[in-house]
Amino acid sequence: MLEGLGVDPSVSVARYRIDEATEHLGWSSSAIRLYEHPSADWVYLFDASPQEGVVFRESVLVRLSSGCEVVAAWTLVHSTTRLAHVRDGQVVARCDAWSYEPASGIAPQRLNPVLEQVGFFPGERDEEEERPSSAALALEALEQSFGLAVDAEAVRGPLPTVVVPARAG
Repeated sequence: MLEGLGVDPSVSVARYRIDEATEHLGWSSSAIRLYEHPSADWVYLFDASPQEGVVFRESVLVRLSSGCEVVAAWTLVHSTTRLAHVRDGQVVARCDAWSYEPASGIAPQRLNPVLEQVGFFPGERDEEEERPSSAALALEALEQSFGLAVDAEAVRGPLPTVVVPARAG
């Protein structure tokens, strides 16, 4: 996975909590934090500086998905939420909450039904009721569709953190 990110796997990897990463690496760092639950088949990547969206860049997603599957979610602070499903270098589905349109791509059928089921796309009644954030709905959809689960306490703690080189992003 480190090679897919363009990171030399032989380098020493620092461990930071989310509040420490930006302090040590800066707000505009292209650093990511890695989390792998011992019994899971997935590795989770979190932007150390969420406003950068490094993990969601198409070039990073395509490289990471070589020979495997990648699911990505990114939210710009209190703004839009974006989702992507990439398999073996191809964007299978991509969605942006800003447009309120279903996911597009070569095979969005795995993502669209579950996005609709959790209420990701606002309906006529949604203006009357307070809706959960698009980020919360996106995560719920990914958890349901792909069986993802993140231990919130583990993610709050120190995680291996690497800087993605500019050429990889």
